[in-house]
Amino acid sequence: MSKHFSNEDFEKQVLTHLDLLYFTALKVTGHPHDAEDLIQETYYKAFNQSDQLKDLQKCKPWLYRIMINTWKNLRAKRSREILTGDQEYLEYSMHEHTDGNLQTHQISPEKGLMIKELWKNVDIALTRLPPNYRMVIILSDIEGFSYKEISKIMEWPMGTVMSSLSRARRQLGSLLAKHQ
Repeated sequence: MSKHFSNEDFEKQVLTHLDLLYFTALKVTGHPHDAEDLIQETYYKAFNQSDQLKDLQKCKPWLYRIMINTWKNLRAKRSREILTGDQEYLEYSMHEHTDGNLQTHQISPEKGLMIKELWKNVDIALTRLPPNYRMVIILSDIEGFSYKEISKIMEWPMGTVMSSLSRARRQLGSLLAKHQ
């Protein structure tokens, strides 16, 4: 079965997901440099394997699957956990998710500080989750993928997705409770 779209349409569709993928890569790796490397490798593979995508409507989960597999392979290759909790990353992440929102939504300074503190706590708690729990939380609660989509992206059975997500949320809640 051949694809029914042009290379130009493919490129346009793939690039529309760049920011979302980078945000997820940043959350998964915990460091901007590692996230950039992951995204670069993901897009390299995507463009080289474009013939495998048969439907542009399924481009987003297809890209996430490539990114997750690439991330798993990089972790295995390094045979160590990717560093998390980096102060530079936390400052970058807080800036990206609070400062812009403060101006756009005209949030009061007090509420802005509360939001900044909440993001800081969420970022810290996310970095303390095991990598697979962090990924399933990001895919579900931040990116909005369904269980079925996560199952395909992570290449896990549906039951594993649901139980991992439940455990991840419980662990994240516990970590956040400690910061209150």
